[in-house]
Amino acid sequence: MKNMSVNELEKELRKTKKELEFIRLDREEAIAEQDDDSLREMVEDCLAVFEGGEVREDFSTPWVLFHIEELVNQFERIIMHTEMRAETRKDMRAIREYMLEEEE
Repeated sequence: MKNMSVNELEKELRKTKKELEFIRLDREEAIAEQDDDSLREMVEDCLAVFEGGEVREDFSTPWVLFHIEELVNQFERIIMHTEMRAETRKDMRAIREYMLEEEE
């Protein structure tokens, strides 16, 4: 390392910064995936309770049944949005990686 020129040092620094950026992206993605998985699991548990029909048997008024159906719809939307978020995150990751590669 003693005999490296300034250009070589700058190139090595850029490479290290890029590697650190990839590590940061990996960490952020892992945290987001863990959060999404936890949310999806929780929502799927709630959905199973309300979708199953046992809850509906306990109520007979249209108003309550309507709100149970609304809860089911909301849970399904949350699952759909979580899946869309994961796909968007993958696309954004690919774009960021491409941009980092182009910086060289």
